[in-house]
Parts: sequence; structure tokens; C-alpha cells
Amino acid sequence: MIATIPTELVQQIVEEIDDTRSLKSCSLVASLFRVPSQRMLLDTLSLGDRSPQYLAAKKLLIDSPHIIPYIRALRFRVDWLGYATAASVEAFRFMLNTLTRVRRLAILGIPASTWDSLHRVTCSILDFIRTPAVEEVYISNIAHIPTSVLSELISSVRTLAFKSVTIQQEEYGTIIPVQAQGEPQMQALLLLLGSNGLRAWMQPHLLANLHTLTLIPSDVDWNLLSAASSTLQHLRFDSTVTPTIATTRSWKFPQLSSLRTLSVLATYNGDMTWLPSALSSLLPSLTAGTLRSIHIIYTTRLRASQQYYLQPSIFSLMDSTLHESLPACRVQCSITFGEETPRKPQFGRFVAFVKGGMPKLSGSGRLGFVHLGLMELREYRWYGL
Repeated sequence: MIATIPTELVQQIVEEIDDTRSLKSCSLVASLFRVPSQRMLLDTLSLGDRSPQYLAAKKLLIDSPHIIPYIRALRFRVDWLGYATAASVEAFRFMLNTLTRVRRLAILGIPASTWDSLHRVTCSILDFIRTPAVEEVYISNIAHIPTSVLSELISSVRTLAFKSVTIQQEEYGTIIPVQAQGEPQMQALLLLLGSNGLRAWMQPHLLANLHTLTLIPSDVDWNLLSAASSTLQHLRFDSTVTPTIATTRSWKFPQLSSLRTLSVLATYNGDMTWLPSALSSLLPSLTAGTLRSIHIIYTTRLRASQQYYLQPSIFSLMDSTLHESLPACRVQCSITFGEETPRKPQFGRFVAFVKGGMPKLSGSGRLGFVHLGLMELREYRWYGL
């Protein structure tokens, strides 16, 4: 009977599974379910700080070449290179040459890591980034990235994300101009915690094709926002690390004529008191009717015994502001819980709480809710959020 199920239906069933244990079980049900389950299970290859992991990964790819197209994301730890064996370095180069379907690359350092730590594999990494398949690069905890590397990234990759990084400077802190090698390919830029210093290198000509920007609300660079104002379609604030200073800051948005969505990423107990004032400042900068949706995404690992804390005043202020000023704008609230949490009761309480704070939007059918599962969270977990 299972063999008669259409492959499209099998794919849809597998995509609805939101935890790793169930995916593993599903891959053993029947051969019809094995490939789609393995595609999701093996979507990301994560390599740590031990040489044997790199040797084992190489052996896996040689012994099971059929999984190579399944791997769409690669993460590796920079500190491994400090004591990597020659064989493991060669294994890493082999993987970069073999994984031709990878579209996301994450280079993860530790607080003391510098770009020089990558000298044994720098050329291989840059060659890998230049391949058409790679669309996104995330760099975390890496200091002194050369401007030549930044130029390569802007010229080759559509999405760039930085967290706790610095750019190499000449003597006395002189900023070296960054020139894209050809037309800048960068369409999305994420400046996460600890990457504020990178803003000085983002000259307007490098932002010519930028349509998505993620910033920390406590430290918005208005010059950067102004430089991208004519092309920016999606603006996101990462509020998971927002200090209290963001609640009292002065907001001065430039004219954002193309903005379509505003997203806020928050934790269940995070400070969101800055949001109503930010919205009030944002509204005059919008061209009438362009902003179509506002997404508020709560990411948390709550357990059954824990209660989430949401600030009711935030929702009531947003309800009053948005109901009158943006009649065509919808608000979507999303939340995730830890895998061991009884999700339906928790999600039901979340929906009831938000609806109670936003009766106008709820009554007009402009308020939506989504419970994010494991697969939908991959984007946020990818950036360590």
C-alpha cells in the first residue's frame, strides 16, 4: 500500500515532521520515505573542532556518494585548524571540492579567532565561495577579516551575515575602501551582535542591490539605512540581544519607499518596549500602502513547567497605531517552544494573550498566528539565535 502513495504526498508528509527523532523513524518506514527523510536529516553538515570529524565526513562522502546532493549547508569551526592534522586539512579541501550543492556556508570562530587562523585553507574557501551554488555566507567570531575577502564576499554572495567580527585596518585605524570585483551581488545583509564596526565599510555603491537588512535595534546605523532606503524591501530587527537603551532611543527612519515587510525577532522574556516608538517613527517614512506585513517571531526553548512572559502594553499600543495608520497591513505572530513542551496548550495561551491585547486587528481579520516547528526554525538557529 505504501508503494502506491504519490511521491508529492510523501514529500509533503515528511516536510510536516518537525523533530529529528521522527525524521529518523520515518526514513526507516519504507524505501519511498527514505530519500525525502534523508534529504532533510542531511541538509546540514556540521564539523566541530576535532580532526577525526573531518576524516569521518570525507569517508562518509566517499562511501555514500548518493547523499552529496542532499547536503545544502556546511558549518565548520575555525579553532580546529590550530591543531589540525595534514590529513584532516586535506579532507576538508576534499569536501569543499565535492559538495557542489551547498548553498550556505558558516565559518564559526571563538572569541580569540582571527582570519589568519584560516591561512591553511583560505584559498580553498574563497574558491568555494565563488562557485554559483553558494548563495549565503555567515561569519561569526572572526577578527581582522581582510578587505580583499570582504570584497570577494560582496561580489560573489547574495546573503552575508556577520556576528562579532571586525575588518582589518591599516596603521592608525585607517579604513581601507572596499571595491566590489564587478557588480555587487549582495542582496541581504545581517549585522548581528558585535558587528557594528563593519558598517563603516558598507559604502553606498556596495548596497546597490540590497533588499533585505537585519540590524540590532539598540544600535541602528542611520547612514547605512539611508544608503539602502530606495531598494530596501525587508527590514528585520534582532531583539534577542537588545539592551534596555533601545527603549529610550531616538528613531529617525529615512524615507523607505519600497519597504514591504518589517520583522522583529524576540525571545519570550525579551524587552520589546522599544517597538511602539519605532513603529510610530517608521510610519511617516513609508510610501502609502507599501508596508504589507509585520512579523513578530518569538524564539524560545520553554519547557512545560515554564511560563513565557509577554508585555501586554506592547500589543495594545501596536493595535492602536496600526489599525488606523496602516489599514492594509497584516500582523503575524509566530512562536516556537522546546520539543518537550506540550505545544498545543502553550500555543493556545499565546494566541489568546495576543488577541486580547490587539482586539482591533483581531476583529478586522488582520492578525495571524503560526507555530514554528523544527524545520521553520533552521534559519534562526543557523545564525545562533
